[in-house]
Amino acid sequence: MLVFIIERLGQAQNQYGWSLPVEDLSVESMYLGNSGILWMATDNGLWRQDEGGLQLIKGFGEVMTIYESTDSTLWVGAEDELWYQEGDSWQLLEDFDYGGVSAIYESRVITPTKKLPMSCSR
Repeated sequence: MLVFIIERLGQAQNQYGWSLPVEDLSVESMYLGNSGILWMATDNGLWRQDEGGLQLIKGFGEVMTIYESTDSTLWVGAEDELWYQEGDSWQLLEDFDYGGVSAIYESRVITPTKKLPMSCSR
C-alpha cells in the first residue's frame, strides 16, 4: 500500500521517502507496472518513479489513465490522445478520435498490429 502524507510545504511524501510537488497538481490515477515502476497520471502530465527517483515525462498534457497490456505495452490516455510506450520512446496513436480517455482496458479481439488492441472509454 502506498501512502502519501501532505506536508505544509506543498509536498506529498510517501513511506519510501520521495516526494511529489502537489501545488495545483491532481493525481488522476496511479499504476505499478510489472517492471516495478510506479506511474502517476496527473493534470500536469505523466510522472514516473523508479530507483532513480521521481521524474516528469515531458510531452504529455493532462493524463487521465494508465494501462499495461498483456504484451507489457504501457498505454496512456490523455485529454484527446492515446499514447503507447515502445522501448524508451512514446508513440502517439494516429487517427485516434475518441475524445478524452478516462479508461483503457484490453479487448479479447486479437489483432495483427498494435493499432488499438484494446478499448477506451470517455
